[in-house]
Amino acid sequence: MAKDRSIIGPIAITSVAVLLMLALVVGWTLIWIASDQTTWLLVLGLVSLAMVIVTLLFMGITIAIRAVQERRQSRFLDSVSHELKSPLASMRLCIDALGNSTLAPEKIGDVKQMLSEDVERLTSFIDDIIVANKMDTPKIATSIEEVELAPFIHRCFNKVVISHRENKTLDCRVPDGEFIWTDPTLLELLVKNVLDNAFKYSNPGSTVVIESQSLQDRTTITVVDSGIGIVREELKKVMRRFYRATDSETRKRVGTGLGLYVAKNAAKRLGGKLTLDSPGPMKGTIAKITLESRQPEGMR
Repeated sequence: MAKDRSIIGPIAITSVAVLLMLALVVGWTLIWIASDQTTWLLVLGLVSLAMVIVTLLFMGITIAIRAVQERRQSRFLDSVSHELKSPLASMRLCIDALGNSTLAPEKIGDVKQMLSEDVERLTSFIDDIIVANKMDTPKIATSIEEVELAPFIHRCFNKVVISHRENKTLDCRVPDGEFIWTDPTLLELLVKNVLDNAFKYSNPGSTVVIESQSLQDRTTITVVDSGIGIVREELKKVMRRFYRATDSETRKRVGTGLGLYVAKNAAKRLGGKLTLDSPGPMKGTIAKITLESRQPEGMR
């Protein structure tokens, strides 16, 4: 991967400044020894130079962090622009088609369905951006309800698949009659984003497998895809805000770097966690959601 000049510049300048300061420390010490001055002069000089070095290091790190954040936000804005343009262009075509008097009556329903799907896609996308700004603190969910997992997951799949034009298949191996006590709103946010990520980075026509396992007061939901995978060094990084993997296969797919960030924080708010694993590039990804399932005291 090509090095980012916006990061190299501040780091190089800071490194040179630190080396110069170290040279001054050595020079100051030699001058003190040669001139046989009092100890306080050496101490004062060393303390002053140390403060300068710490300040330069702090400035360099701060500038580098800001450069990284600005680069990620720039990529995020590019992705947002693409995500907005695609459904908006489709909606415009649908509206033009509906205004065409020569459109066959049997086609009107299809056009309306496409228009509805584009509206749903835009709404979901905007909701993700709004939610991402509220996910900085892992507050515990308070709206606890009993949720039957199998039909719940199918509803999430039906909402997610709208945003994917290619044929996507879900192999839901969650047994009927399996329940979890949790916040359904946060759980939907979590499952939808994990499924969306699995579909987005899988090839057209592929199948995503989802299964669950409940043990006492803990439920584990596992989502397995056969997509492009993630290199081990980036398994945790991809759950950071605005972060997207650096490989070419990831760059071919449009994304904002918010989906897994939102999912990770939703899991935290549910008192659980989201972890990722992958055998390697082009070998798929395994997302494991571990959640607490505790019935409220007043309902036991």
